[in-house]
Amino acid sequence: QERKAFVVHEISNTIFNNTDVFIISIFCSFEIASVYTVYNLVFSALTTLLVTVNSGLGFVLGQNQYKGRERLLKIYDIYSSVYSWATYVLFTVAFVLIVPFIKLYTAGVSDTDYLIAGLPILFTTINILSGVRAISALLITVSGHADATKTRSTIEAIINLSASLILVNICGIYGVLLGTIIALLYRANDIIIYANRKILKRNPLHEYKTIIINSVAFVAILLAFRNITLNITGYLSFFGHAIVFVIAAAVLFAFTTVLSNPFLIRIGKEWICEKFPKKKQ
Repeated sequence: QERKAFVVHEISNTIFNNTDVFIISIFCSFEIASVYTVYNLVFSALTTLLVTVNSGLGFVLGQNQYKGRERLLKIYDIYSSVYSWATYVLFTVAFVLIVPFIKLYTAGVSDTDYLIAGLPILFTTINILSGVRAISALLITVSGHADATKTRSTIEAIINLSASLILVNICGIYGVLLGTIIALLYRANDIIIYANRKILKRNPLHEYKTIIINSVAFVAILLAFRNITLNITGYLSFFGHAIVFVIAAAVLFAFTTVLSNPFLIRIGKEWICEKFPKKKQ
């Protein structure tokens, strides 16, 4: 039964992941599809980094699935917090630097305008929503709940397809991306609520607290950079800015993540004491 459910999930994911470029190519133009592809190339590369880490966590969550609820909660909260931190760091930096990168990447190309206002925030929102639900989705998978959630996955694909088809005729590429965001808002909340209530047996507000605090910090950065133009003239300058922004974002979101998950301080102290025990006098 679970094997058949996985097939349904994979089909739904395939439809979901390919809806945007298909609809944009049909209802907009190949030039706009090219713009979408360039932006998606950047964000997909960052998502791949996170997915690579996420794939290794499945084994850990599966190992602790039958070691008691308290043990599972501890492991889940640690990985969920760290993954949320990494998601916000990567995609906040991507939001800040995507326009300078597109300028460098498409330098000399004059047939299409790749700098379309609004695309950076829409792409960033899509990837943050995908990131904050990742560990919950992984927990559902390793806990054997694929069959129980296959209908929800199908609904997500239907919402994305339907909303995108409606909105593309109203606001073009923006409508397609908004359709994806609408579907993700439904499914991200559904996954988080299901994982917390059905598997972890607790109130999902615990996890929402981290998402809300990190999102507030992200919005603050968004507003701060609203009227700032970065003077990046080459790839060397770009990577220099990237290093600075990654460090700054890592520190900021480390603070917000610990603020919403104080237990991480205790976990950190325990790890330090274990790795660097005090010498006896």
